[in-house]
Amino acid sequence: MQKQIEDILENSSGMFGVAIKHLQTGEEVVINGDRLFQLASVFKLPILATLFKEVEDQRISLSDRVELSLDDRVPGSGVLKELDAGTKITVKDLATLMIIISDNMATDKLLQLIGKQKIQSFMKELGFDHLFIQHSCWELLTLSVGMNPVPHTKERFEKVSTLIEEGKFDPNSSVFKENEQNNVSTVIDLNGLLEKILLRKGFTEYASNGILDILLRQQLRQRLPHLLSPSVKIAHKTGTIGGTVNDSGIIYLPNEQGELIISVLSTGNTSVEDGAQIIAKIARIAVDYYSQL
Repeated sequence: MQKQIEDILENSSGMFGVAIKHLQTGEEVVINGDRLFQLASVFKLPILATLFKEVEDQRISLSDRVELSLDDRVPGSGVLKELDAGTKITVKDLATLMIIISDNMATDKLLQLIGKQKIQSFMKELGFDHLFIQHSCWELLTLSVGMNPVPHTKERFEKVSTLIEEGKFDPNSSVFKENEQNNVSTVIDLNGLLEKILLRKGFTEYASNGILDILLRQQLRQRLPHLLSPSVKIAHKTGTIGGTVNDSGIIYLPNEQGELIISVLSTGNTSVEDGAQIIAKIARIAVDYYSQL
């Protein structure tokens, strides 16, 4: 299987990191496992994990309502930026929107509630020393098009939105430097987080079930699920910015053949479509291989 994946990557335009683990056998495939990759919206996965930790510690309630304002608007994916100021939405709905349609405004509202340091501390507590969350969506996106995140004004929001829609990312932006000052991770740490969630290591049954329930509702299905049967359950989170095209999740194999934890992170793709096709092919190879065991 590793050879098949390596052959696909040889013909790709981007640089890829791949981690695949079959939980029942412990068998793994790892490619560029120690390299840091920009997470893009996959960084919403550790936010979701930390949110449920905060809920369990009774610092946040999923039923709390959060008011949205014009100053909260974030460009890119999502629907909350289109709603009227003053709308109130529950924390659980923010979390759901953050994952299933990758809503950037929902993400940043949750970041305000939790705090980046809480997320970083929890990841370290779980043993992930190569997973870093430094930027909000607003910061990530403004920096990616060569603009300063502050102040957050209507004019700046509209300018950043236009640049993103036109695909005018700044290749020299600091966010495309794969270092600890960015939202980055190795595929090994990302897979490790998913494994701990699934096996309830560092997570209670309540937290694990809550996180997986939201991840299973994912509506962005052009990557890991794309070449698989619609009946295959996948709990996952995608991410895209510039030439970065990612997906990370848990594939529940048919016929009770176990679970695959799979993370594919990449950089330098000539198009989003190219990166998405590579991820879909990797998932297909992995599922076919383990379905034959």
